[in-house]
Amino acid sequence: MEQRRSSVTHKKQLAAVVAAHYHLGPGALGWLPGDERALSEWLQRFLADHRVNYRRPQFGSDGRYLFRDTVKGERIAKALMRAVTQGRDNEFFVLMIGLLDLAESWPKVRRAIETARAKRHHVAVVVPWPEEIPPPTHPLWSVATIPSDPLDRSSRRPEEWLERLDFERFRAAHRLVVGDLKRLGVPVVGATDSDAVTLLLNRLEELRQALIHR
Repeated sequence: MEQRRSSVTHKKQLAAVVAAHYHLGPGALGWLPGDERALSEWLQRFLADHRVNYRRPQFGSDGRYLFRDTVKGERIAKALMRAVTQGRDNEFFVLMIGLLDLAESWPKVRRAIETARAKRHHVAVVVPWPEEIPPPTHPLWSVATIPSDPLDRSSRRPEEWLERLDFERFRAAHRLVVGDLKRLGVPVVGATDSDAVTLLLNRLEELRQALIHR
């Protein structure tokens, strides 16, 4: 309860700062603390105007990725299917896919990859890896899910909870996509992985050798 009161007081203080700075009028002190979206937008503008770097949230209050492209997965699936129908030999398709963009359209992409593999084409997936997300070899990947209400644990700073929640959602998407791809025999590498280029070049060399000795 004490932490909730502190949060309300903190919002009122922030609202007072932006209201005074942008001359929003006395009425702003009444509605800004209760309108988190409006307060967030004004605070982001304040930080941007003062050239202060800050970490933007990746997920909204509904748990959905804020920067997702809802049709990206469908476009990727269609492009892959079109390439498969036009391919004559055993092709090697490299897909650049953001894991968090695929939460809603992954089944379509998976079916397209399954079709490519069924026709004996080779597929590899390269995913952009956020700097703040540790690699799958990090011990954090094996720990249990954190409690849903961060207010129950006052020992963590709010920023730490946001980082952990972002990680949890990224981990869930990674497990869904990578788990399916492994079953299909499709390698997955992170865009920041130094081995990504080597893996792709090695796979291309394998295909070239297979064509020579065919």
